Amino acid sequence: MYAQGSPGYHTPYTSPYASPYTSPAMGGQLPRRPLPMASSAPSTPSSGDSRFAASHGFQYNARVATALLPCVLVLLGAGGPLVVGTLVAGLMISYILDALQFKNGAFVAIWCTFFTTAAALAFSGLGFAPHIPVIISVLILLTAMHLVFLCGVWVSLQFRWLQLEHPFVVLALERLLFACTPMTAIAIVTYGLMAAVGAAYAPFYLMPCLFALYWLFSLPRPSSFKTSKHAHAHQQQQQQPRYGGKEGQDVWIIGSMEGLFHMMLVLFLPCGFHLAVHHNRIFESANEACDTLLLFFLPVLFVLFASTRGALNWLTADKVKLKRVQVLNGGFSLAVVLICVEIRVVFTSFAHYIHFPPPLNYLLVTLALFGLGFGFAAHMMGLLRGSVGSAVVTTVLLVSAVAGSLVLGMPITVLPAPAIAAAYLAHYYSTGSITSYFIFAAATLLAAAWFVMDQFFSLAIVFAGLSLKSICQQILLALLLALLVPGAALFQKPQRVVGVVVVVQAFLFSRLESLLYNGEGHAEGGVYPAYLVLATTVAGFVSMRKLRAAGKIGPVAEWLGVCLYLAKLPMLAVHSQGVLLGSQLLLLAISPPFFLYQDRARPGSRMKAWMGLMHAGLVLLTVLFCRYVIFDVIVSASGHKPSHALLIGSLGLITVAGCLPIVAIHFPNSLKARRAAALAVAACLLFLVLQPPLPPAWHVVWDEDHFPDDDPDDSTIYGESLEGPVWPVWLLLGTIVSALAAFFSAIPIAKVESVRLIYSVAIGLSTGIYLTAKFIPLAPFLARLLLLAASVLAALFLVLTHHPTAWSAKLMPALFAAQILLFPVQYFALGQASMVDNGDGELVADFHEETRLEGYANALCAIYCTFFLLAALVIKFKLSAALRDKLAGAGAGGGRAAVGGVAGEGVSANGESALPKSSPFGPKHRAIQTRPVDLLSAFFSRKSWMPLVGNISTVLAFLLALLLSSELATSDTASHSIFLLVPILLLLNQDSQTLGAFSDRHRYVPLTAVLSGYLLFTNFLLLFSEAYSGIYYWGAEWFTEENAFFLCAKSLLLLLLCAPMHYVFNRFMWDSKRRADYLLLVLGPLCVPAAVLPSGSEDLPSIRTVGWLGVVYAVVQYLVSRHVRIAGMKFI
Repeated sequence: MYAQGSPGYHTPYTSPYASPYTSPAMGGQLPRRPLPMASSAPSTPSSGDSRFAASHGFQYNARVATALLPCVLVLLGAGGPLVVGTLVAGLMISYILDALQFKNGAFVAIWCTFFTTAAALAFSGLGFAPHIPVIISVLILLTAMHLVFLCGVWVSLQFRWLQLEHPFVVLALERLLFACTPMTAIAIVTYGLMAAVGAAYAPFYLMPCLFALYWLFSLPRPSSFKTSKHAHAHQQQQQQPRYGGKEGQDVWIIGSMEGLFHMMLVLFLPCGFHLAVHHNRIFESANEACDTLLLFFLPVLFVLFASTRGALNWLTADKVKLKRVQVLNGGFSLAVVLICVEIRVVFTSFAHYIHFPPPLNYLLVTLALFGLGFGFAAHMMGLLRGSVGSAVVTTVLLVSAVAGSLVLGMPITVLPAPAIAAAYLAHYYSTGSITSYFIFAAATLLAAAWFVMDQFFSLAIVFAGLSLKSICQQILLALLLALLVPGAALFQKPQRVVGVVVVVQAFLFSRLESLLYNGEGHAEGGVYPAYLVLATTVAGFVSMRKLRAAGKIGPVAEWLGVCLYLAKLPMLAVHSQGVLLGSQLLLLAISPPFFLYQDRARPGSRMKAWMGLMHAGLVLLTVLFCRYVIFDVIVSASGHKPSHALLIGSLGLITVAGCLPIVAIHFPNSLKARRAAALAVAACLLFLVLQPPLPPAWHVVWDEDHFPDDDPDDSTIYGESLEGPVWPVWLLLGTIVSALAAFFSAIPIAKVESVRLIYSVAIGLSTGIYLTAKFIPLAPFLARLLLLAASVLAALFLVLTHHPTAWSAKLMPALFAAQILLFPVQYFALGQASMVDNGDGELVADFHEETRLEGYANALCAIYCTFFLLAALVIKFKLSAALRDKLAGAGAGGGRAAVGGVAGEGVSANGESALPKSSPFGPKHRAIQTRPVDLLSAFFSRKSWMPLVGNISTVLAFLLALLLSSELATSDTASHSIFLLVPILLLLNQDSQTLGAFSDRHRYVPLTAVLSGYLLFTNFLLLFSEAYSGIYYWGAEWFTEENAFFLCAKSLLLLLLCAPMHYVFNRFMWDSKRRADYLLLVLGPLCVPAAVLPSGSEDLPSIRTVGWLGVVYAVVQYLVSRHVRIAGMKFI
């Protein structure tokens, strides 16, 4: 921790409306610290000798995204539409809050989004199946929830205000993310690999995934929030970073314990997985034993290689000891790996190429493998230096090349070729002679040509219309180009020459792999394995990046080569000859912003506006051209043909995703481009979620093999009366998109009043038509007309509240009152529609019509509840924003203030702040913290309709939600639904006319008071009604009058015991005065019988809830009082 007054000390932020400390020992309120002004620099430990720097933000987003995003996609696919819809809706709300500058609200919304996503995963039944044990299902669900938690941590690190105000929390979150991401990600990757390739082969695919995660997260990385000079100074003291020790823990992200766990995960998970699957036959054959040894010693070799980058420096700080560990353990592990490869691979899969009988075959193969393996290891360790190293290299390469050539049956006439290649390669290694390299390349090509012609030219096999002989010729051409690339780079040829060779080689090699992997032989198990496609893709991508970094090729060659190599990855999902071309075109259209405009320091290196539009149009045309490839990918991922709406939405989303790099890289400061991108993403996501019906004319874009699956659903089979018509979904989609367009200022409703009015009416009409057709399609005409009018009034009220006009102050209360009056009239119209004439001139209720209209009435309650809730929310945001802006503008230099809860609702009737412009607010900033009532009285100097209307809207929304809950919830859950509804009361505002004593520190009083009052009142009411009727009934049994007296008395006594604790806690929430501890010790245990005793079906279901709530109240009040007292004593 930094000491107060030191350069690294970070002053905690204190809200000017925080609740005052009240302590009997102090005799009153504690004075607060003065609020820092916005004109001064934020008090962040980022200058001087501070070791914390948040100026650059979190620097490891790419590696975290590489690990987490594939796992998130797996979870979204397994969770279904519920999880996807929850996540998308939550992220959109969080983005809107962040755009409205509600930073704390956006942070809370992000975490609420991830919590609800985790709940949606639980409700979707993820991992639970009849054939899966319960413990495994629970572990799968916990792993998924932990992944969601890590995503929340990752997003939290992006908030700059969190980095500035809570630096130590940010450091802890960064370390937590790096420590837990590999373990959680590999668990989900393992689950996916088992589903994809089976448990028998999963360990072999799991091993490289572990290597990648270990390399990304387990090597020593400096923290993103530490100043670079401290890391540099530490590296000067010690060339290789270490985990252990004070300085290591102070500079690097993870510590020795995390490094140990990650290393054990890499070493033991693949081997342990394999043993768990094959433990019954592990010693039945040499191949099984070799598989087990390979899965253990290959990770050992990788960890030892990573130790050259500092991965094992937590083990010891002595370089000599570490070197000894690397050499001894690496030599033994390499020997075991080579022996296992010889048994498991060479003599199992390639035995028909060996022309020597035992034991010469074993001797020659061992010499070739051990020579190449140990020679390469010695080179990587830097042991081949000087004249001795040159002699060793020459000897090892000659012996290995000659032994390998002999075992392949190479004749004496061709045998000099591999020997010459080995000798000149050793000479090039020692001297760097370019002539030696070209001689090595020519001799290698000659030896490879003999092997290919001897083994394959005589085979009459056809792959995808090409003979094997033609494929062999192309293989030799690709080998020639691959050998020419290093020579051309060493010969200092122009970048264009090297780039052309590299691109042609990449194109030829990718085409060959597509022929071999997707050929006819793939059905019998494949002549080209998938892991080779993945390995060559990674190798090609890395080589392109290395050549570009060394300046050997230009940006165009790098762009083409990277696209050609990465385009092979979709072949692993879709086995088709056309997928390679489609993926290549898509990558070539999407990737130019990453490669072709890299020198952004020059003015001409950035895209112009017309260039960006041209690239966006090219992306759209490419996506349309490759629609069949996208169709095949979706079918392969989902297992069935998608619907037409899903296809169109996917094409649109891919197009927008391809255009996002243009905006992010080349137009980051263009507000129009950013808004257009955000609007396009939201529209495509909404299209995917809603999936509106499409006209049959759009089907012409598909052929017979790629036709969407639009089978008739239940609504088409049984009529539209089940769910109503489908076409109103287009209205909902248009309404949401137009609302987002107005939010992003694409529609100028904030500037032009006429556009504002037309927009409000149009939004209201489209929303009303959708609600009428979707929820009350067969209601009476008057009810539908009234709902349409209510929707228009609601839209006008919301828009004009957020963007007030000069004349809207007088109109808004009338609009709100009219909307309130429409609800009972519409409800009465539905009630009258259920009455029919019985033939005698009397109106009686029709049972079937009454049942149908009852559902319509519930829908109306939900709709009006939503209207009132939106009105309260908009008013709350408007009032809080008005006060925050006024405080920020009136403070000295734009003082920094925070508005929370219900404070800050004093604005005039037209939405402007009522604070006089000449108010001496800035110099008396400290008075804001000690006299909030004076500030509010200044704001309420003029009458305002907004707080009153906001409070009425909040109360009406709460009452309607409570009514719906009592109608729809079961008897067991009706009392628990109040916990989900009381947060609505947080939207209450301070009103000088009705709630003048209601201040910011009282914002939680309505929640606790309503919660306690509702639970106690409903239980007392139920007891009274049952006792008055003479029959005691709840649960599943009837009880006679003799039982009723005892049960009523017991329940009444338990409720009376809980009532005092509820009163004391709500009193404490109102005045914040500390009560004596003995009072809590007496009243708290009185709630325990109510929480413990009720257990039978004859008891009220909510008495236990009342008891447990009282116990929680007692504990919370004690802890808060104790915290306030300790804080007061510290201040003294």
